[in-house]
Amino acid sequence: MSSSLNAIPRVTRAIDRFALFCGRLVAWLIVPMVLSLVYEVVARYFFNMPTVWAYDMTFILYGTFFMLGSAYTLMKKGHIRTDMLYASWSPRRQGITDAICYLVFLPFSSAAPVVCPLPRQVRWPARRHPVFSYGHPGSGLKRPF
Repeated sequence: MSSSLNAIPRVTRAIDRFALFCGRLVAWLIVPMVLSLVYEVVARYFFNMPTVWAYDMTFILYGTFFMLGSAYTLMKKGHIRTDMLYASWSPRRQGITDAICYLVFLPFSSAAPVVCPLPRQVRWPARRHPVFSYGHPGSGLKRPF
């Protein structure tokens, strides 16, 4: 029994090290995201030649940043919470409340996109209105540089 109790701190430390590593690694995704946004703004507003890829790149990088950075934020207690009652509770009660909330809300928030998908008209606009890349005769887009 004591060997299994000794294994719990080792496992939690390993999970914390992994979350810290992922958080530090994912933090660097902000650099290409900002650079693609700057490129899009310069191309669109200074040269009047918007890009097709910058929005997609920003959207995908922000989604990755959000999903992979959430474990790091959770570990550093950076999530927003209402502290009216929570701050006055004991650390044990705070931990029990956190565990219950994570166990209750995480499965529902993870299952929401599967159970309640977006309507087909919202999911697949590219089938109705294809977007072409640069150099395609139907695109009408030119390179700004």
